Amino acid sequence: EGESKTKNKQNQKAAQSDIAWEIVPHVDAAPTKLKPVTLCACAKCGTTSLWTELFAIVQGKSFHSMNYTGPPWIHDLSNKKLWTNIQAKKVSDWTNFKNQDSFALIRDPKERIVSAWKSKVNCDTNAEIRGHK
Repeated sequence: EGESKTKNKQNQKAAQSDIAWEIVPHVDAAPTKLKPVTLCACAKCGTTSLWTELFAIVQGKSFHSMNYTGPPWIHDLSNKKLWTNIQAKKVSDWTNFKNQDSFALIRDPKERIVSAWKSKVNCDTNAEIRGHK
Protein backbone atom coordinates (compact mmCIF):
# COMPACT_ATOMS: atom_id res chain seq x y z
CA GLU A 1 0.00 0.00 0.00
CA GLY A 2 2.85 2.44 0.87
CA GLU A 3 4.47 1.77 -2.51
CA SER A 4 1.15 2.46 -4.23
CA LYS A 5 0.83 5.85 -2.48
CA THR A 6 4.38 6.78 -3.49
CA LYS A 7 3.71 5.88 -7.14
CA ASN A 8 0.45 7.83 -7.05
CA LYS A 9 2.24 10.92 -5.70
CA GLN A 10 4.93 10.56 -8.39
CA ASN A 11 2.26 10.31 -11.10
CA GLN A 12 0.47 13.39 -9.76
CA LYS A 13 3.73 15.33 -9.67
CA ALA A 14 4.54 14.29 -13.24
CA ALA A 15 1.08 15.26 -14.44
CA GLN A 16 1.35 18.65 -12.78
CA SER A 17 4.75 19.40 -14.30
CA ASP A 18 3.44 18.59 -17.79
CA ILE A 19 1.17 21.61 -17.70
CA ALA A 20 3.46 24.17 -16.10
CA TRP A 21 6.18 26.03 -17.97
CA GLU A 22 8.82 28.36 -16.64
CA ILE A 23 9.54 30.90 -19.36
CA VAL A 24 12.68 33.03 -19.25
CA PRO A 25 13.21 35.64 -22.00
CA HIS A 26 16.67 35.80 -23.54
CA VAL A 27 18.10 39.14 -22.39
CA ASP A 28 19.55 40.11 -25.76
CA ALA A 29 16.64 38.96 -27.93
CA ALA A 30 13.30 39.58 -26.22
CA PRO A 31 11.71 42.94 -25.46
CA THR A 32 13.35 44.40 -22.36
CA LYS A 33 10.15 44.63 -20.31
CA LEU A 34 9.67 40.86 -20.28
CA LYS A 35 10.64 38.97 -17.15
CA PRO A 36 10.55 35.31 -16.11
CA VAL A 37 7.10 33.84 -15.56
CA THR A 38 5.48 30.52 -14.73
CA LEU A 39 2.48 29.60 -16.90
CA CYS A 40 0.16 26.75 -15.96
CA ALA A 41 -2.29 25.61 -18.59
CA CYS A 42 -4.05 22.35 -19.31
CA ALA A 43 -4.86 20.99 -22.73
CA LYS A 44 -8.04 22.17 -24.41
CA CYS A 45 -8.50 25.29 -22.28
CA GLY A 46 -7.37 27.94 -24.75
CA THR A 47 -3.66 27.23 -24.81
CA THR A 48 -3.35 27.67 -28.58
CA SER A 49 -4.60 31.25 -28.23
CA LEU A 50 -2.31 31.85 -25.25
CA TRP A 51 0.79 30.49 -27.00
CA THR A 52 -0.09 32.39 -30.20
CA GLU A 53 -0.24 35.70 -28.30
CA LEU A 54 2.91 34.88 -26.34
CA PHE A 55 4.69 34.03 -29.59
CA ALA A 56 3.76 37.39 -31.14
CA ILE A 57 5.00 39.23 -28.03
CA VAL A 58 8.36 37.49 -27.64
CA GLN A 59 9.15 36.76 -31.29
CA GLY A 60 7.87 40.04 -32.74
CA LYS A 61 5.83 38.33 -35.48
CA SER A 62 2.72 36.23 -35.68
CA PHE A 63 2.95 32.45 -35.61
CA HIS A 64 0.49 32.29 -38.52
CA SER A 65 2.83 34.39 -40.68
CA MET A 66 5.29 31.49 -40.62
CA ASN A 67 2.83 29.31 -42.59
CA TYR A 68 3.47 26.06 -40.72
CA THR A 69 1.09 23.26 -41.68
CA GLY A 70 2.66 20.68 -39.38
CA PRO A 71 5.46 20.53 -36.85
CA PRO A 72 6.81 22.47 -35.10
CA TRP A 73 3.66 22.96 -33.07
CA ILE A 74 3.22 26.22 -31.19
CA HIS A 75 2.52 24.25 -27.98
CA ASP A 76 6.12 22.97 -27.84
CA LEU A 77 7.74 25.83 -25.96
CA SER A 78 10.97 23.85 -25.68
CA ASN A 79 11.47 23.89 -29.47
CA LYS A 80 14.46 26.24 -29.82
CA LYS A 81 14.07 26.57 -33.61
CA LEU A 82 10.60 28.03 -33.17
CA TRP A 83 10.90 29.84 -29.83
CA THR A 84 14.21 31.63 -30.34
CA ASN A 85 13.73 34.51 -27.88
CA ILE A 86 12.83 32.52 -24.77
CA GLN A 87 14.07 29.58 -22.79
CA ALA A 88 11.15 27.45 -21.66
CA LYS A 89 11.18 24.32 -19.58
CA LYS A 90 8.53 22.23 -17.96
CA VAL A 91 8.44 23.01 -14.28
CA SER A 92 9.83 20.28 -12.10
CA ASP A 93 11.42 22.46 -9.43
CA TRP A 94 8.97 24.87 -7.81
CA THR A 95 11.55 26.94 -5.85
CA ASN A 96 11.25 29.97 -8.19
CA PHE A 97 7.46 29.87 -8.16
CA LYS A 98 7.08 32.29 -5.24
CA ASN A 99 9.63 34.76 -6.64
CA GLN A 100 8.17 35.37 -10.08
CA ASP A 101 4.84 36.16 -11.67
CA SER A 102 2.66 33.19 -12.45
CA PHE A 103 -0.52 32.65 -14.41
CA ALA A 104 -2.98 29.79 -14.68
CA LEU A 105 -5.25 29.37 -17.68
CA ILE A 106 -8.45 27.56 -16.78
CA ARG A 107 -11.75 26.87 -18.47
CA ASP A 108 -15.22 26.25 -17.11
CA PRO A 109 -15.57 22.45 -17.07
CA LYS A 110 -19.20 22.46 -18.27
CA GLU A 111 -18.38 24.64 -21.26
CA ARG A 112 -15.36 22.44 -21.97
CA ILE A 113 -17.55 19.33 -22.09
CA VAL A 114 -20.05 21.02 -24.42
CA SER A 115 -17.23 22.30 -26.62
CA ALA A 116 -15.61 18.87 -26.78
CA TRP A 117 -18.91 17.25 -27.70
CA LYS A 118 -19.53 19.83 -30.44
CA SER A 119 -16.00 19.44 -31.76
CA LYS A 120 -15.40 15.71 -31.45
CA VAL A 121 -18.79 14.00 -31.42
CA ASN A 122 -21.07 16.34 -33.31
CA CYS A 123 -18.28 17.67 -35.61
CA ASP A 124 -20.06 21.03 -35.83
CA THR A 125 -18.48 23.84 -33.83
CA ASN A 126 -21.25 26.27 -34.84
CA ALA A 127 -24.11 24.11 -33.59
CA GLU A 128 -26.39 25.74 -31.05
CA ILE A 129 -26.98 23.85 -27.85
CA ARG A 130 -29.69 25.36 -25.70
CA GLY A 131 -28.17 27.35 -22.85
CA HIS A 132 -24.58 27.19 -24.19
CA LYS A 133 -22.52 29.12 -26.68
